[in-house]
Amino acid sequence: MAMIGAAAAQGKAPPEAALTLLDHVARSSPLAPEPYLVRGATQQAAGNFAAAEDAFEAARLRDPRNGAARFFLAQRYLSSGRADQGIDELAAFSRVVPEAGEAVIGLLGDFARQPGAARPVARFLRMRPSYEAGVMDRLLPDLANTDAMLAIARAMPRSSPPPPWQGSLVTRLLAAGDYARARLAWRQFTGRDAGTFLFNPGFAPLDAPPPFNWTLASNEAGMVDARPEGGIDFIFYGRSENVFASQTLLLPPGRYRLTIPVTIEKQGGASRWDIFCNNVPTPILNLPLAVDTGSAASATFVVPRDCPVQALSLRGIPDETGAGFRGKLGPLKLEKVPS
Repeated sequence: MAMIGAAAAQGKAPPEAALTLLDHVARSSPLAPEPYLVRGATQQAAGNFAAAEDAFEAARLRDPRNGAARFFLAQRYLSSGRADQGIDELAAFSRVVPEAGEAVIGLLGDFARQPGAARPVARFLRMRPSYEAGVMDRLLPDLANTDAMLAIARAMPRSSPPPPWQGSLVTRLLAAGDYARARLAWRQFTGRDAGTFLFNPGFAPLDAPPPFNWTLASNEAGMVDARPEGGIDFIFYGRSENVFASQTLLLPPGRYRLTIPVTIEKQGGASRWDIFCNNVPTPILNLPLAVDTGSAASATFVVPRDCPVQALSLRGIPDETGAGFRGKLGPLKLEKVPS
């Protein structure tokens, strides 16, 4: 077998004497998988894939836990239109050789790009859910794989909470300027309609991730919590600027009005709602929230035609006093108004 391996490594045909010896071993030890493994590797190196398949199937029959046979057969079946057989072999390989996760992810990631691969890939991931993140992360860097990723997700049960790769894909689509497909992907992953203008205006704790739902940020600059009856409570410490709440919008061009029931108990600093167009430093909305006992703050703004995506945010701004404030606000109302 060493002679056959050396010849295969040099791209040469194995010596005739070695093949004769191999046949002798196979006849004298019919249950031994090694002769068939060597024969399979030799035929594979020579490009005789059908003969290699026969040999590796014989090796698998004699040793069902043999990883080399399982992996070759998974590759062979997947590349020759036998997806279900290939997926079964790959799942078996992942169980008998658990340390070979990168090989599994690589093979499955490459196969996932092929037309019609979504259903079998999803079947593998349902059997071996620990591989989902690795396979999807392999596909994620190339947005040409978006349709494949969406098709795989459609063939799988919806996760709660959604896995991180789904939010990463939506963010990458937004960064690439593919706004419509970003929202489509978000809707598919969450099973929710993003709404006409603003999603979840009452800040309900829904199982729907950003960017088309709220990001609420508590940190060293302040705290924010959703209220059971709707809206949020927030505390600003006054030491550094903080974005308490933010959401990405895809408003069509036109004039809008934002209305917010708000109460501010102010000592220092300021708070305001901003809306920025993507990568434009000047906001199209700047709505300060004054000290109040429960009325509504309201302002109109215009979304220009060259502003396909907008960032809505509630900010706390420090002043020279270094003092902070606390506030609460109710559900937002965003509506289109006549120009």
